[in-house]
Amino acid sequence: MDDRRLLRSLQVAVIILCWFAPSYDCQIATSEPYDWVFVANLDPPAIFKAPADTFEFTAIPNLEDDLSRPVAIDYDPVDGMVYWTDVTRSTISRASVDGTDVLVLVSDLRSPVGLCLDVVNRKMYWTDEDSYLIEKATMDGLHRSVVINLSAYEDRKPRAIVVDTRSSHLYWTIWGSAPMIERADVNGGSRKVIVDTDLNLPNGLALDTSSSDGRLYWCDARLERIESVDLDGGSRQVHANIDGIVPFDIWFYRGDVYWSDWRYLKLVHMQFSPVRAALIGSLSFQKAGGLHIHKDTSLDHTCVDSTPCGGGERCRQFRSNHQCVCKDGLAGVFCQKDNPCSDTSCFNGGVCLQSSRMTGGFFCQCSERYTGTYCERFVHICRSNPCLNGGICVDEQPSESFRCECTVGFIGETCDRKSNPYDLAFVANLDPPGIFVAPTDTFNFTLIPGLEDDLSRPVAIDYDPVDGMVYWTDVQRKSISRALLDGTGVTVLVTGLLIPDGLGLDVDNRVMYWTDDGTDLIERATMDGKDRAVVINLRNESIDEVKPRAIVVDTIHNHLYWTDWGSYPKIERANTDGSSRIVLVDTGLQHPNGVALDFDGGRMYWCDAALDLIESTDLLGDDRRVHADLNTDKIHPFDIWFYRGRVYWTDWRFKRILRIVFEPKTEVTFFGSINFLRAGGLHIYTDHSTGHECNDPATCQEGERCRQYKTTHECVCKDGLAGAACELDNLCASSPCENGGTCSRSASRDDDFFCQCPNRYSGKRCETFVPPCDSSPCMHAGTCLDELPDSFHCECSPGYVGTQCEDESKPYDLAFVANLSPPGIYVAPTDTFNFTLIPDLDDKLGRPVAIDYDPVDGTVYWTDVRQGTISRAFLDGTGVLILVSGLKGPDGLSLDSENRVMYWTDGGSDLIEKATMDGQERSVILNLTDHSVQEVLPRAILVDSTHGHLYWTELGSSPKIERANTDGTSRQVLVDTGLKWPSGLALDMEGGRMYWCDAGLDQIESTDLLGDDRSVHAELATSKIHPFDIWFYRGRVYWTDWRFTQILRMDFLPGDEVHGYGSETFARAGGLHIHSDGFSDHTCLDSTPCGDGERCRQFQGHHQCVCKDGLAGASCKLANPCGASSCSLSGTCYRSASANDGYFCQCLDRYSGTDCENYEKPNQLNIQLPPLGENDKVGNDS
Repeated sequence: MDDRRLLRSLQVAVIILCWFAPSYDCQIATSEPYDWVFVANLDPPAIFKAPADTFEFTAIPNLEDDLSRPVAIDYDPVDGMVYWTDVTRSTISRASVDGTDVLVLVSDLRSPVGLCLDVVNRKMYWTDEDSYLIEKATMDGLHRSVVINLSAYEDRKPRAIVVDTRSSHLYWTIWGSAPMIERADVNGGSRKVIVDTDLNLPNGLALDTSSSDGRLYWCDARLERIESVDLDGGSRQVHANIDGIVPFDIWFYRGDVYWSDWRYLKLVHMQFSPVRAALIGSLSFQKAGGLHIHKDTSLDHTCVDSTPCGGGERCRQFRSNHQCVCKDGLAGVFCQKDNPCSDTSCFNGGVCLQSSRMTGGFFCQCSERYTGTYCERFVHICRSNPCLNGGICVDEQPSESFRCECTVGFIGETCDRKSNPYDLAFVANLDPPGIFVAPTDTFNFTLIPGLEDDLSRPVAIDYDPVDGMVYWTDVQRKSISRALLDGTGVTVLVTGLLIPDGLGLDVDNRVMYWTDDGTDLIERATMDGKDRAVVINLRNESIDEVKPRAIVVDTIHNHLYWTDWGSYPKIERANTDGSSRIVLVDTGLQHPNGVALDFDGGRMYWCDAALDLIESTDLLGDDRRVHADLNTDKIHPFDIWFYRGRVYWTDWRFKRILRIVFEPKTEVTFFGSINFLRAGGLHIYTDHSTGHECNDPATCQEGERCRQYKTTHECVCKDGLAGAACELDNLCASSPCENGGTCSRSASRDDDFFCQCPNRYSGKRCETFVPPCDSSPCMHAGTCLDELPDSFHCECSPGYVGTQCEDESKPYDLAFVANLSPPGIYVAPTDTFNFTLIPDLDDKLGRPVAIDYDPVDGTVYWTDVRQGTISRAFLDGTGVLILVSGLKGPDGLSLDSENRVMYWTDGGSDLIEKATMDGQERSVILNLTDHSVQEVLPRAILVDSTHGHLYWTELGSSPKIERANTDGTSRQVLVDTGLKWPSGLALDMEGGRMYWCDAGLDQIESTDLLGDDRSVHAELATSKIHPFDIWFYRGRVYWTDWRFTQILRMDFLPGDEVHGYGSETFARAGGLHIHSDGFSDHTCLDSTPCGDGERCRQFQGHHQCVCKDGLAGASCKLANPCGASSCSLSGTCYRSASANDGYFCQCLDRYSGTDCENYEKPNQLNIQLPPLGENDKVGNDS
C-alpha cells in the first residue's frame, strides 16, 4: 500500500472511530458564548443556526415564504443579521436571526452561488456563475457595481468567494474546463492566479487569518479533498483525501476546519493536532450548502447581554460600543433628540436621511433628475447634451423624457448611428414559413405578403438589388425561387433538388450558387435558373457523410466559401469554377451552419449550431478567434452575416436576431422588432450604388419595372416590347414554351428568354421529357426503374433500404410499441417500421405502458398499470408469463440483459425495484418517498449497464431527472428546473447525452450525462407535439405521441422537420423501445439449430438451445432441473433465465420457499416492514 492510500485509509478510520467515540473525544473544548454557526440547507430550503459551544441547530423561523434554494451564507454581527443567496429566486436577502425583518437586497441575478461580507467597511461581494460576474454593493444592497467580469474568458464560472479585510483582497474559486483559485484587490485590480493545477470542482473557500502569514483552505467536491495554500499560492498541503466525502462548503474556525458534506449529510469537524475528524452537530442536513461560523472578537456585548435601547428600538453592536436605531420621530445616540426627518419633506420622491446622529441634522437623497436642499429643482435632461452628431435635443412632457432631432444622415435615439436608407435585412423563417424584410436603420421587420402558397420550409436567402428580388431555397419543396419585395412576380427557378441548404448570389455576373445536402453537390445556374451545372461533387467514399451547408461567393476574388457538417466537418474554399479547392478549417467543428465574409477586414466568420459558437479566421483559415459561445451567451445560432463592422445571426434559443460589436467589445444584444419561431437564413444587403433612380416611381412608365445598377438603371418593358429602350419585340409574346412551361425574359441577355419547365421536362422550350431515373435518384449503387407516368422505383443493393436506398439495412433491429388503449404490443423491423400486433395477448393485457426487449430469449417485457404486473412473452405471442404482481403503478421498466436483471419504477409506492429477469430475488433499490413534497411519482427508467448507472424521471410536485448507481448509491439530481411531466427518457451513450420528453410542456430536450449543456430540440410551438415516450436510435430521436398517431422522428439538422414514421397509427401509443442489435452471431435468427420443440437462446458470440422436457444443458444432454418433485406440486417449475442449470418456482397463493414447501395459514397476520436504510445522496449542483 503506497503512502497516499495509507493516508486515505487512516483518515477514513479516524472518521469512523470519532463517529462512534464518546462525544468529549471529538468536540470543541473551549466555551465561546458569542460565536455562532450558520448553515444554508438547499432542499428542503432552510437557514439553520447554532451556538458554536454546542452545535445544537435550530431553524431560523418564519422564512418558509422567503426561501427556495439558499446556497451561500454569511453573518453580520453589527446588526445581528444573516445574509444568504438564493439561486432559484436569483436574489440576495437578509433577516434577523429571529426570522423577522426579512429584506431582499439584490434581485435580477442569474445564479448567485457565492457571498461574503466585509462588516468593517459595510460591503458585500458575491459571485454569479451564469453571468460570469463578481459584484459588490453596500450591505443594504445599494451602489451595486461589477468588480470583475469573467465573460471574456471561455468557460469560467466563479463560485465560492471570501474577503480578507486586513489586506483588502478577494479570493474566489472557478469551475469550468480550467478550474482555478484567484485573488484580486477588492476593486478588481492586481488580479492573480493562486492555484490552477490538480483541481476539479473547488466548491468552498475559507481563510485562516489568525497568523500574520495566513492560509487559504478549499474543498474539492469531485476530488474528495481538503487542501490549503499560503495567501500567495505557495506551500500547498493536502489535509484530507478521504474516499466518499462530498464537501460543499468549508470554514476555518479557531484552529480547525469544518465542512458541510452531501455524503454524510452532516457537518464534519477536522482538527490537525492530532489529525482526526468527526461528524458534528445535532442535525442531519439533506442538502447542506453554505457554511459560516462567526468568530466573535468584540470587546463589548451590550446588545447581547442586555436591552439598552428600550422597546421597539434596535441595538447595533460594534467592536467596542453599541448604537441604538431609533423609532420614527427620535434621533441621537440615546434616541433623546427629535428626528429631523419626522417633519421634513423631501420633494419629487426624495428620501430624508439624518446627516448626524449627534446633532440631528438631515439631508435629502434626491431621485434622478432632481436636485436642491429639498429636491425641489428639476434638472432638464437636455442640459447633458445627449444628442450626438449635431442633433438638437427637445425636452418632452412628461418632463423626464426627451427627443433628438437628428441632422441629415444620422438616426437613433441619440443620433448615434449613421443612416443607411437603402440597406435591407432579410430573414427566412422556417416554421411558420415566411420571408421577412426590414430596413437596417430600424430593423423593423415586415412579412413579404402573398407568399403563403409558395413557401413550405424556406432556409437559405439572398437578395438581388438589380431587380429588387429576394431569392430563397425551400428544403420541403426542394426548389429555389424568387419574388419581388411586394410579393409579386413569384418564379420557381430550380426544382428537383433534395436538400438545398445554402444559396449565394453573384449579382455582378448574374450567377447563383447553391449547396445540396442530399446530393453532396455544389451547383450553379444563371439567376434565371438556366445553364445549370455542377461546380463540385463533394462525395467522398472514404468518409461516411458529406453535408454541404452554407455558401457565400466572393465576387472580387472569384472564390466560393462553404461549410460541411458531415462526419468530417470543415470549412472549404475553391474558385467559382471549382478549381483550387482547399480546406480552411477542419478542427473544433461539429455543425458549422452559417458562414459570412468581412472583405474589408479580411476575415471569415461562422456559427456552429452544435457547439453554439461564433468564430472567425482570416481568409486563409489562420488567426482563429472565438467571439460568442453557449457558456457565456446561451446562444444557439442558425445563420450569420457580417454587416458594417458587426456580426448578426439568427438564433433558435432567443428566437431573435442577435448582434455583437467588436470595437469596443460589447455583450450580445437583441436586434429587430419581432420574434421568429424558427429563424433560418439571414442576409443583410449593404448598398454601394451611386444612383437610386428606381426608388422614384416616376423613373419608368406605368407597367414597366425598373432595374437598378450601381451607376445607372434600366426599365423592364411592358408585354410585347423589350430592350434597354423598349425598342425590341418581347420574345415571350409568341408563347414559345411547350408542355405547360412558363416564359420569362432573361435577366442576363436582352435578346433572350427562358422557359420555366414543369417537373420532368427540360430543354430550351421544355420540349424534352426527362425520365425520373435520368437524375440517378437511387443511392449506394441502387438500380432505378422508371414507372409510368413519372415515378420510379429503386431496387437497392444488399445492405441498403429506403425509397432511394439512402439507409443502411439493420435486419436484426426491432422497434416495439405498447399501445395503452386498445391494449396491444406491436413490433416492427426498423428497416421498414411496418408494425404488426403480437398475437394472442388480448386477454393478457389491461393497460400496458413501459416496454423492453430481451434479445437473448427473444422475449418482449411490459408493465401493466391496470393489472399491477410485469410480464413477458415471445414475439409470436406464446410463452406469456407474469413475473411480478401486486404493484401499484408500474410506469417504467428497463432490462439489463447482460447481467439478467430488470429494474422498474412504481409511481404508486414511489419505489425503484429490481429482480432477476425471471422475477426472482426482488428487492428495493431506492425508496423515493419525500415528505417535504406532495408527491414523487417516478416514471421512466433506464439502466446504463456499462457504467452501472440508473437514470429516472419524476412527475410529482417537484419534477426532476435523477441518476444513481444500480445499487442505489451516489444518487444525484441532474435536472430539476423547467420540467413539468418528464414522461420519457433515452440515452445516447456514444454522444454522451440524455434525452427526455415532457408531456406537460410538450418538448423534447437533452443534456449531457451530468445534466449540463441543456438543449431544446422540439417543442409545441413549432412542432405541435404531445410526446409520451422517447428513444434514441442510430443518431435520431423517436417518440410516441398522443397528438399525432404515428411514431415521430427527428434528425438534428437545422431545417429538418419532425417526421411521422411507421405503418401503424396508434390511438394511445405508450412505451417505446428500439433494439439496436450488437451481436456478431445470429444463428437463432438465420437458421433452426435447435431442432423441433427446442428454443434457441442468442448470445453475443454464440447460441444455446433450450431443451425439451426432461433434458437440459447447452447440448441438451443434461437432466432438466425441473424434476417431478420440483416445486412440491404447489407451484410451477421454470428453467432459470439467469443460470443454465437452475430453476425457479412460481408458487400458488399462500405457498412460498424455494420449492413452494412453506404454507401460510389464512388466519395468520403477516405484516412485513421494509428494512430501515439511508439512501446515499451525492451531487453538488446548486
